[in-house]
Amino acid sequence: MKKKKNTNKEVNEENEKKVTRRTLRLEARVTEQEYTQAAELAKTCGLSMSDYVRRTALGQHPRQRLSEREVEALCCLTDARGDLIRIAAAVKSIQADKRAITVEIGRASCRERV
Repeated sequence: MKKKKNTNKEVNEENEKKVTRRTLRLEARVTEQEYTQAAELAKTCGLSMSDYVRRTALGQHPRQRLSEREVEALCCLTDARGDLIRIAAAVKSIQADKRAITVEIGRASCRERV
């Protein structure tokens, strides 16, 4: 199967789609406190000031980026979820009579701990 070569026209159309040229400017007067607050919000979202202001002006709500600690916690939760799914699958595969015995043993061991 031969790969179709792109013509110059197709390449130009692809490049035009990728590059968005923003030439117009919006200006607003703000206090120093408002500017500082907007700059901090843009930073917490991982955006430039320009991107942050553009998105909020267009009605979008940029989200804050997760810290490294939050990302690590999220990964741990994902791992725990996977473990729970595997445990549930194993329990479902046990025959009904064996499941009842296992549950009783589990209850007895819980009573011993208390």
